[in-house]
Amino acid sequence: MERLLAVRIPLNKHLFYLILAIGSLPVFWFGRSSTPLLGDGTLLITELNQGISTATIRKEPLTVLVNFHLSRLLNRFFSWDVETTCAVIGCVLGVLFVFLVLRFLDFLKASSATKWLFFTVIVFMGSSQLFFGYLENYTFHYVTVFAYMLFGMRFIRGERHII
Repeated sequence: MERLLAVRIPLNKHLFYLILAIGSLPVFWFGRSSTPLLGDGTLLITELNQGISTATIRKEPLTVLVNFHLSRLLNRFFSWDVETTCAVIGCVLGVLFVFLVLRFLDFLKASSATKWLFFTVIVFMGSSQLFFGYLENYTFHYVTVFAYMLFGMRFIRGERHII
């Protein structure tokens, strides 16, 4: 019996990070903010409901276009309103962010205590509320800047190409 319990299943660390990141999705979804429309949220929802205009595009072009097209697509398939769609997008970006943070920690050549401290600081910063359904224009920016930082550091070390 002990032998059966001692069997170890080899698991790729990247797959493990992906499983942990996907496991954070229920935390983001069920821990959603009860007041998601503070800050840019009200403006973003109003603009997305009205459609794309030149005034809207000038403010936050990438965020508005991505949110607009994703909200239309998800509305077509799931009949979600714009607020729900933006909350889903934020939660999915949170999963991607957790995966990137875990990959970044793997990249660091530091002790386990330092890695846990870094993970705690990064994941529990105030900006993590973006992934809990809080609607803002810069959720995409936050994730892409962190990804760019990770890929840039790997490139500087000569481990990979920039992409």
